[in-house]
Order: sequence, then structure tokens, then C-alpha cells
Amino acid sequence: MTDSDGPARGNNKIRSACDLCRHRKIRCDRAKPSCENCALARIPCTFTSRPAEARKSVRQQLSETRSQVQALESLITRDPRSVPRPQEVPPSGSVPASRPNLHDTAHLDTALWSFQQQLENCWPGGARSPHKDTFCAVVSRHTGNHFTLDNAFEQISQSYRSQYVVTKKQQASPEWPDPLLVKQCVEYYDFKNLYSVFPVVESRVVRELLNEGILDDPGKPTRAANRACLAAFTALIATIHRHKPAFARAEPDVYIRAALATLPDLFMEEPDVRTLEAFILLVLYIHPTGQDHPADMLLAAAVRIVFQLGGHRSNPDESLRKHHSHYHLRALFWLCYFMDKKSTIRTFQEPLINDSSCDLELPPTYVPQSSTHQFLQAPLTPQILLFPSDLRLALIQSKIYNLLYSDWARAQPEARRLQHILELDKELSAMESTFPAHCQPHVFASKDSPVYAFHDLSMRGVSLHLDYYYCVKRVHEANNATSAISSLSSGMELSYQTSRCILLYVNQVSSFITWHSFWIYSQPMLSAVLSIVYHCICNPVSPGFVEDLEMLERTMNIFTSLIGNSDDPTPFPPFYITEAFIHTMIRLARQSYVKAAGMQ
Repeated sequence: MTDSDGPARGNNKIRSACDLCRHRKIRCDRAKPSCENCALARIPCTFTSRPAEARKSVRQQLSETRSQVQALESLITRDPRSVPRPQEVPPSGSVPASRPNLHDTAHLDTALWSFQQQLENCWPGGARSPHKDTFCAVVSRHTGNHFTLDNAFEQISQSYRSQYVVTKKQQASPEWPDPLLVKQCVEYYDFKNLYSVFPVVESRVVRELLNEGILDDPGKPTRAANRACLAAFTALIATIHRHKPAFARAEPDVYIRAALATLPDLFMEEPDVRTLEAFILLVLYIHPTGQDHPADMLLAAAVRIVFQLGGHRSNPDESLRKHHSHYHLRALFWLCYFMDKKSTIRTFQEPLINDSSCDLELPPTYVPQSSTHQFLQAPLTPQILLFPSDLRLALIQSKIYNLLYSDWARAQPEARRLQHILELDKELSAMESTFPAHCQPHVFASKDSPVYAFHDLSMRGVSLHLDYYYCVKRVHEANNATSAISSLSSGMELSYQTSRCILLYVNQVSSFITWHSFWIYSQPMLSAVLSIVYHCICNPVSPGFVEDLEMLERTMNIFTSLIGNSDDPTPFPPFYITEAFIHTMIRLARQSYVKAAGMQ
């Protein structure tokens, strides 16, 4: 049956892709009489219908209904450690009965919204720049077709819904973790020396709280921060190391909801280090889910508390040092600093932490500058602090915002801005030179990089490399951040070249992209895609056009493969959206080439 005949209906499912596109697992535009891919391949465009799934019998439906009723009944008689029901009167000191809604980016609508929010910050200058509208205008001019991002995302949404059933999972009730699970988490935390990367709790204190039995008896009086800290810590460790047998039965989301349910009390209590730890743990858990706004709100609370406790000072007043280890408090300060500056460079929002108000001496046990611990998988040691990324890069990110993107910086003469760009570029180059020779970013961003060089990379190393490339990109596109794209200046050319490095690198480390890490890596990747697509559309007959197009296709195929290799019949929406979005960008670049070739 050809495409002109139309897809089969009745007892057959509508095919959303032709036979060739479905076989190759690529996006099909379903154009008539032939889709774009079949036309390029010069083969007939055919659609083979699939038999519809048989309808469930009444007996099967009744059986499923009974199972659901039994599941609901089990909720009523759940473990006494669970969070009390709204109709129950909670004992003194127990968790409030609220059921916080943790948005699920595994649901299409939430994923689409988060993806669009990320994309808003990918333009030079972020959401405040005119580049988004200019990009759409340039696309329309060079392709001859009216293009808007809103229409593109509407088509992506419709395409997903036409192929898959969109259902929103019912969120489980908040529940405290079992004390045995908390104990296993803290033992694992100590055994792996995870304090080196995530200095979020003091193991001694966690054990003391467990010994007090505050999770065994929900009615036992204790500060809300104590329970929230234990729940959020357990959720973070269990989700980061979810493949370990000890955490196979853990339910991190329900523990996080239990911690979130205590937020009213956390805000009303006099803050201490446990309060600060609870807020930081919540940020570290929620940010990688693509929910930037709630994570930033929680981070704002953490920053306020760290200042109250004196963590921003190397030697605070003695009155602020009575009830905690200042070494640990300073580690928590640097975690806040790292998260704040990373958010600032990605969103161009005013930072929460003013550098002039803080002592910025790096911790005495911070990893030596030349250490391969920054990048490679290696046993951790309690003698050094690593943090989730290089703190020196966070200091540079702060300078990038203050000197290039703040309101003060935008008001500076162009000559002054160019001077700052050159100085920051030199500072980034100087920082790169301190890394071990075989771990320097430019070594990895090459098609000729040996495959074995990537084998020992850690997730932290991948994040550090991408953060470095993204800083270089932000520096060189800064002079174009306040004006519409009219031509490729030297800065935009360097931004484009850095974008090529980012995608080359992403393709080399594609095995690190999972449902859990997607939102960590998404913005540098999407920003690079936009820069390269813009360059292709404006320069469709340039010598590098074909190579750039192939790089975009390889990047798209990462997500095609992730979708195809999943055991879940419904693909993870962020993967589907990314694949479809890059496919749309590739199609626009091809259309600009066809138009340019026809005009010659």
C-alpha cells in the first residue's frame, strides 16, 4: 500500500512512520506522495498496517479492577511509618499530612514544558535576548517557510500522542524510609567516601539521629529538619546508586515527598546545619529532574541559611561555631556556591551569592589542580574534597556573569566588553592548562580522539568538560547577547566552533546520557545544536555544511537509539522530544540548502 492510499483504519493501527523510516528508527514527515527520507533514498514510500491489539474482555477488565481495589486497600493498612492521612490527626512532631506534588518529567506535558524552558536559556543572552525571534525570521527567510518554535513543539506533541498513550502516573504517598535502609545508605556513603564529592551530611550525626529512633516512632518529638535530612539523604543516595542491590527496593520519590511535606516546619524552625543539609539535599535531588524553578527556590533558602550560620566566612564569630563543625559548614557553603553560579551562567539570573560578601579561599583539602581525580573514575578518599564539579570553574562562571551579562556589564562600552571577553578567555585557557595533559577538554573534542581515552571518564568528569565548553561559548557570544543576529562576528564564529566541540564530545560520551542525567547535560547540548543549525541555515553552501549536518544526525541518533533500546513500550518523553526537535532542525537546514542551490 502506498502513502497516497492513506493508512489503514478499522482493525488496523495508524502507522505514524513509513516502512523505511520505521526500520531506520528516524522521524518521518508523512508527506505525500513520498516522505522526505524516501525521496532522498529514491525508493517508494510505503506504509504497512499493524493489527490492533485485541480488546480486553469483561472478565479481564474486572480482574484488573479487583487488583486496583486491593492495591488501594493495602494503602489504608500501610506501614505505621508512613505519612499520616489527611483525615488523621498527626501526632505531635510528625510530618504534616500534605501530599506535595513532585512534577514528573516522564510525563509528556511536564517534559515538554521543561524542555522549552531549557531552550529559552540557550540563546545568546538567555531569555532576555532577541535571538529567538531573529532565529525564526532567519529560518523563514532562508527556507521560504513560515517557522515558529511554538508550532514545532505542537507538532512534536501531536506526533507523540498519535503513537503512544499519554497517561500520568499516580504519585505515591509520602513515606519515611525504613531506618535499616537509611543505615545502609550511610554505610555505603562512608564505604565509598562519597563525602569527597557530595559533602552533604556528617555520617556521625546521621547515626546519632537513627539511634534516637526518630524514624521508628513518627510521634516522637524532634525537629522537622532531622527527619527531612534523613529522608532526603536516603533518596539522593538510593537514586544515584540505584543499580546497587541494596537499593533495589528503595523508593526515592516517596522519601523526597516526605521531606517536602515538612517544608512549612522547616521555614518556621530556627535554622541549624540539619536544616541547611535538608534544603541542599532537596536541590541536589530535584535539579537533575529538569525542575529548575522549585530547585532554585529551595537553593535560595539554603543560601540564606548558610549566611545566617556564618558559612560564608572562613573565620566566623565564635557564637556561630558552637553547634557545628565549621569545616563541614564551609563545605556546604561551597556546594551552594557551585549550584548558584552554575544556575546563573545558564539562566542569566542575578546570583544569590554576592562574591564581595564572602571569603572565597578554597577548602584546604580541595583536590590539587593537577589531579586526575577531577575527571577519571578512581577510588575516592576522605583526605580530599572534589565537589560535583571544579570550584575554580564556579569562580570563573561568577566573573562571566558579572563582567559580561549583568546589568552593569551590558551598559559598558563595547571596547570594555571586548577587553573582558579576552581576559576571561585567557583565564579559561590558563585553567585548562592546569588539568592533566590527557584530561584537557580540547583533547577530547576531536574526531581523532582514541576511544580508550573515554573509558575511565567519570560522570563528574563529563560534567566538568561540558561546563568548561559552555563557559567558553558564553564568553565568546557575549558581545552579541544584546543585539539580533545579523552576521557571524568573530565572537559568534568562536561560539559556533565551540558548539562543534560540544557535539563532538557529546557523541563521544553518549553512554553517559541516561534518563537520570539527561537534564544535567541538556542545555549545553541544545545550545550547541541551535548554534550549528543557525550557521548551517545562514551558510548552506559552506564547505563544512555536510559535516555539520552529519554531526547533528549523529546527535539525533543518540536519542533514536535510547528510544529503540528501551524495554518500555512508551519512550521517555525528553528523549523523544530531543530526537524530534533535532530532526526538525536538520530538516530546516536541508531546506535552506535546497533553496540556496535552486537560486544558483
